[in-house]
Amino acid sequence: MKDVTRKRLHNSEKRKARKQAQLAARAEKPPILTFDGTSLGRPGVSASAAVIEMPDLTYHTTTKFLPRAFADDAEYEGLIIGLEKAKELGISKLEIKGDSQMVIYQISGKYLIKPNSKFLDYHEQVLNLLSDFDDYSLCWIPRKQNKLADKCLKEHQPIHTKNLAEEYVEYLIYGNLDYYL
Repeated sequence: MKDVTRKRLHNSEKRKARKQAQLAARAEKPPILTFDGTSLGRPGVSASAAVIEMPDLTYHTTTKFLPRAFADDAEYEGLIIGLEKAKELGISKLEIKGDSQMVIYQISGKYLIKPNSKFLDYHEQVLNLLSDFDDYSLCWIPRKQNKLADKCLKEHQPIHTKNLAEEYVEYLIYGNLDYYL
């Protein structure tokens, strides 16, 4: 019995040492900003979220409600509110991760933006915010790896707010008769 207790204590000590080593390694890295956006229509009621994971594993979250926007607008807004929060926290170096390939690649210059695109204003606003940081990196991640921002977004996601009259008007415009029968 004593051997089992001693083994458990030894394993517990190993776990604590491993966690301390992970925290020490993480302390050398910059904070991580993850962002996300969603829309309940095209355009529709939308929301944006950003989570900043600090080196000491504390989190700062921010969300924004958008009454009428497309999903790509919500993604850009998520990045913008995240950068504003990072600036407010006095962060100088930042690792930025998002599951919106379009936003990440437009900001990094991998995708070009058409001169008359609505994303030019977002692009300019993000670049102005990024100029306030000493160093940053941009990384596209698959949706499955964007769990923090996705969870924050789901907790603050707007509910379906259309009433029957609004839905009927949409039926008249788009003709989805099966929904109303």
